[in-house]
Amino acid sequence: MSEKEINNSIFAAEDYGMIKEFFQKMIVSQNEKIILKKI
Repeated sequence: MSEKEINNSIFAAEDYGMIKEFFQKMIVSQNEKIILKKI
């Protein structure tokens, strides 16, 4: 589970690439499998 609060509803055009990359990385990390190992 991930939680991210975004306080802006309008973003500058020059920030679009950075925002798109951020959400792509979030999607990739949420789809990763987690292996729990008892130690």
